[in-house]
Amino acid sequence: SLIFNEIMKSSIDIDTSLGNALISMYAKCGLLEDARIVFDKMPNYDIVSWGAIIDATIRCGFFLFAFVLFEKMQNEGIQANHVLFLSIIRACCSARDINRAKILHTQIIYTLCESNMAIKNTLINMYCKCGSIADAQNLFSVIQEKDVFTWTTLIAGYATHGPQENA
Repeated sequence: SLIFNEIMKSSIDIDTSLGNALISMYAKCGLLEDARIVFDKMPNYDIVSWGAIIDATIRCGFFLFAFVLFEKMQNEGIQANHVLFLSIIRACCSARDINRAKILHTQIIYTLCESNMAIKNTLINMYCKCGSIADAQNLFSVIQEKDVFTWTTLIAGYATHGPQENA
């Protein structure tokens, strides 16, 4: 807050790069309110700005608010990239929101981000954490080239949510 106050006292405009850096700094410090003030003062947003404020919101445990921001970003015409999808998938995991998880998975399919291995593995984890081991298994089954994380994620899902003999 001291840094932001000094910037506000000076004649420095909060351009996108400075705003993004401040939001990220505040997020890492758990200062969501300060991150939000910076975000609201910025004249323009890019994918990094949206990613930073959504990540800050998730880090502070406000998952539903992160979903609202994600939707607002999309309504403003900003297309999510794989990094932002990873963040919002993790929010679905933490919120245990299977309905939102399935909607998000559909969005990922349409943006072609599903080809990213980290996305695939995180989606499997999301389904496991949301208690939908069948959806995790279905996704696992269609992945052509599985890596150690793909296998480990599904094994952990079965070990946690059963049936455990499938693990």
